[in-house]
Amino acid sequence: MSKHTHTYFRALLGLRTLSPLHAGVLGGNHIIDRPIDREINSGWPKVNSAALKGALREQGIARSGNAANLFGVEESVFEDENGKKQKVRYGKAGLLSFTDARLLLFPVRSARGGWAWVSCPAVLERFREEAGLAGYDVAQPAMKDFYAVFANKIDDDAILYAGNTLNLGDKLLLHHHIFGVDTRLDKSKLKDWQKAIPLLSDLDDFPERLAIVSDENFTELARLYTEVSTRNKIKDGTGATGGGALFTEEYLPEGALLYALSFSMPNATHNDVEDKLDTAPKVLQLAGNATLGKGRCALSWHFSSGSQKQEV
Repeated sequence: MSKHTHTYFRALLGLRTLSPLHAGVLGGNHIIDRPIDREINSGWPKVNSAALKGALREQGIARSGNAANLFGVEESVFEDENGKKQKVRYGKAGLLSFTDARLLLFPVRSARGGWAWVSCPAVLERFREEAGLAGYDVAQPAMKDFYAVFANKIDDDAILYAGNTLNLGDKLLLHHHIFGVDTRLDKSKLKDWQKAIPLLSDLDDFPERLAIVSDENFTELARLYTEVSTRNKIKDGTGATGGGALFTEEYLPEGALLYALSFSMPNATHNDVEDKLDTAPKVLQLAGNATLGKGRCALSWHFSSGSQKQEV
């Protein structure tokens, strides 16, 4: 079969939480009134792509005059035969598409050294797949050597850790969980992998803080150690708290790292999009409770050298 090369826009979008993030869902459960959004199959926290896209549009990610081209429009204004302006609603898709923002590194308190960035094989494997979709060479030695570490299963009572900051001898304590340190992770391979992915290259002390647990343990940590805040409801008329009106909200903690895949349709070239997009690093306010200082994220765009070409 012959191959045809289409040039289109592809990028990884990094989101590191600078304050707790409440990307919530309607309804709650018997424990939390306003829980955060989670993937239905894994239970891992996420930010819905619609919320992400809306925040990017609202906060000026598009260069001047290009918001409709990048994000789409729902109505158009035209003049009729009498010279009067009329609006017509018709739906026109924008050039940009986004996946949900997925969790890559989850911060968990450590008994020594402050906190760890925790991940697991399933999360890291999915990240590699999506990095490949963004144009990164996922078969390069730095990638292959790092991911070869997960060829053997991680025991539920073990944690892969290559640093010296967090461990207490041959143990590492995350909240009340005690793990035996699995030393198969080579720090040099970890550093090479970090350099290969710009999304990770800006993270200070990354080799000293990355801790990899089993998929089951990651799911449990990401469920147990989000931040839960108890608040009062306020009466609209008086501005005072209402009696018996306490409610709880769940937050993804400060220091979490999420990523999303952004791409255009094949009929739009890389330059068609990039020329209309402001890709400078900036702080994005995402999801709810902005007036409480919540949802501030460090936003960064990352392009691979092969992000402009895809063979099909």
